[in-house]
Amino acid sequence: MSEQNFNESLSEELERAFSCRIEELTLFENTIFLATTNEDDLGKCRKMLIVMVYAYFEGFCKDALTIYIDYINRLQVMTKDVTNGIAASSIEADYALLLNSNHKPEPLRGKLLDQDGILHQFARRKEFWGKYSQLLNKKVELSDKLIDAESNLKSDVLKKLLYKLDLDYTKVDDFQSELNHLIGIRNSVAHGNLTRGILKDTYDNYKTTATHLMKEIKELITSSYVNRIFLIQSL
Repeated sequence: MSEQNFNESLSEELERAFSCRIEELTLFENTIFLATTNEDDLGKCRKMLIVMVYAYFEGFCKDALTIYIDYINRLQVMTKDVTNGIAASSIEADYALLLNSNHKPEPLRGKLLDQDGILHQFARRKEFWGKYSQLLNKKVELSDKLIDAESNLKSDVLKKLLYKLDLDYTKVDDFQSELNHLIGIRNSVAHGNLTRGILKDTYDNYKTTATHLMKEIKELITSSYVNRIFLIQSL
């Protein structure tokens, strides 16, 4: 597939991931709001919809970032040619061995030095350094396990995911307060703690926040991929 086709394909996948969620949410809204004009009933229905707004937001962000790393992987670029965050994310398994105190490199196993923790720490560094050239020339293979929303995709969690992929995490700044409030309300509804209905203005505000941030993420990923910001220099 050509570079142009890759760009177009990624853009189309992101647009589908976004539009299908917005279309479903609109369908639910129309079905509910056409069924009744009673404000008490509508307020209760908005409680259900607010849960869906967050679910669609989290699902889209996870899908969008997974699409991004999949398309980077498809380019089959080398670790030495990508930015630091992408390189570090690509060799997480190697870093895990370096930091794993239970990992004892082969030359020391069963020897008298087997219980020397400080020496094993050095041995892990030595082992890592020995693979350095190999790691530089390794094809980038980003795992979808990188896209961990943790318990809730709060603003700091979303920023963390963007940061690890060298994407502009400051895009979240203008939305973080409202996003965190949305998650708070969603949790209250999901856990049965919120007994009152949700006002129209409140629902509209949180839906607008989620939708606009989804658009920002979509445009950020598209622009970043098309402009190859994950490369040290254009190849």
